[in-house]
Amino acid sequence: MKITKLALTATILSFLSLSASAGRPDQYAPAGVMGDHIHDSGKLMLSYRLMKMNMDNLYEGDSKIDYSDLRGNYMMAPTDMNMKMHMFGGMYGLNANHTLMVMVPYIENNMNMINTMNGTTSNMKSEGLGDIKISDIYQLKTMGWMSNINLGISLPTGGIKEQKNGARLPYRMQLGSGTYDPFFAFNSVKHLSGATVGYQLKATARLGRNSQDYSLGEKYEGSLWYNHILCERVSSSIRLNVSRENNIDGKDTQIETGMTNPARRSFLTGRMATSLALGLSYDVPGLKDTRLAVEYTKPVYQKLDGPQLGVSNIITIGLQKSF
Repeated sequence: MKITKLALTATILSFLSLSASAGRPDQYAPAGVMGDHIHDSGKLMLSYRLMKMNMDNLYEGDSKIDYSDLRGNYMMAPTDMNMKMHMFGGMYGLNANHTLMVMVPYIENNMNMINTMNGTTSNMKSEGLGDIKISDIYQLKTMGWMSNINLGISLPTGGIKEQKNGARLPYRMQLGSGTYDPFFAFNSVKHLSGATVGYQLKATARLGRNSQDYSLGEKYEGSLWYNHILCERVSSSIRLNVSRENNIDGKDTQIETGMTNPARRSFLTGRMATSLALGLSYDVPGLKDTRLAVEYTKPVYQKLDGPQLGVSNIITIGLQKSF
């Protein structure tokens, strides 16, 4: 009898861990992870995310340097930059195995510069539509873990000729890649009785060079997260993220002419980073299937093909509504 009760309890717990994700505050990945889940056939989810990335401190390799160290090699140097990305998304369950996802970004860039010779400062801005992403998320048949593959392509809808006073802005100030960029992601999660563990592996490639004779560097990224249910509507998360971005291939001669500036050098754009992120997710009462989430990300180690600006922190706020 005792063995029968233990077996029944284990069966119930196993069932809960595999299928009881609906209605849980930890059922989705943290706010900084996108394209991680599927939806039932005919179900629609609309989302809005605001991601703000703050960059400061010049790095060469994994060491911080001062702009004065560039004197004699570069006339201008960036001192800080912030990027706001407004991401409008939609997900639709085509059938039991396929979910269509569309992501439309609107980007605001702001960079401050300093003259390494006399210390005078200047500012440059860019704003507009970024590259639209379309993908299909395919559910895999797995035991114990809920896994899927996200296959998509980024369309060259963002501008790559942004300028100020007739001068082409640096690479990081441009709004898009100018190329068709296929991407692949593998996602897997396991729902436990009071928590969720998950991971995502993602890669972005570049198809040829754009009209300005360069292509952005390929990107590789991996995330591992743990969501813990705090109460009926709230969960907390901790996430480890590792990323690598290669240097730009080729160069835009209009960006790389004029005053010397490391932000205008295609061979000074590669970077790798390990970051830690903390987040909260909240199921909004009175609004069925509505989730509000926030995540704060801080690099714990970064190594840049510099001199170039390092990331200080990233704040992501997301709102999702399912129908």
